[in-house]
Amino acid sequence: MSSIRELKEKAREKNAQYPRVMRLTTLPVALAFVLSLLSSVSNNRTSWLEELSTGHVPIGQTLSVVLFPLSISILTGFINWSITYTIFKQESFKEEDLQGKDALRLFWHPRFNKVFTTYFLRDMLLILYSLPLLLGFGLNLKATALTYAYSDALGMIPVDQIPLDTQHLILFLNLAGLLFFLLGCFLLIFAILTYSQVDFLLFEHLDEKEPIKSWKLLQASRLVMKGRRWFYFKLEWSFFPWILLQSLSFGIVGIYLIPYQEWTRYLFYQMIRKESVQPSPKQTES
Repeated sequence: MSSIRELKEKAREKNAQYPRVMRLTTLPVALAFVLSLLSSVSNNRTSWLEELSTGHVPIGQTLSVVLFPLSISILTGFINWSITYTIFKQESFKEEDLQGKDALRLFWHPRFNKVFTTYFLRDMLLILYSLPLLLGFGLNLKATALTYAYSDALGMIPVDQIPLDTQHLILFLNLAGLLFFLLGCFLLIFAILTYSQVDFLLFEHLDEKEPIKSWKLLQASRLVMKGRRWFYFKLEWSFFPWILLQSLSFGIVGIYLIPYQEWTRYLFYQMIRKESVQPSPKQTES
């Protein structure tokens, strides 16, 4: 098995060999930039949390603070899948012909429905794994609401005016929320690692005459990642400084980082497919 250093070195060579792949990142980087800019100049999130802590659920703010960024995140994730598809099919295109619009290559693929179904099922599975995390967040939010209920006109919270049983309840909610949050983080990371190869498995068989069922792709990803999750976690974690830099640059660093990451993931997939003795998704159907 190649080391993380070797995989990333080969990925940088691929980045240099196919420089126009960076053109594909224009759209997701632009979306990330707009979202980061809106988040930095808006105080909607703070006011939304304050309203939520009082027990009032502001529908309009909820839509703008939660659903809008979530929609952008889903769209960006699907565009990244499209970039991954272009990288996966590197031998079937001329690098000099690549343009920014090719980041949407999957959107006009004849089997777009198959791709979208697989993407949707994988994300729904990740949401199921993250339910303890959401529960933990809800418990902490409830504890915050109980605390704010005793705040004065200046927003100060005199602890001596909070009944002892309520203090115990707030403490319990905070501790339970923290435990569920940590459990949810662990389960979500485990699921992300387990189903990290779904896109590559899909692209490997996407153009075959008989499409493979989405749940078989999920099962195959779980099989090929068995015993490799820790290595893949360290591989992804090695990009943390780059991700931090990307956040500080309002996503602009993503022009280089996105293809760098995708080439690395592609090379990892090629490595484990050569090493794996597990059956392919097509074989698991028989």
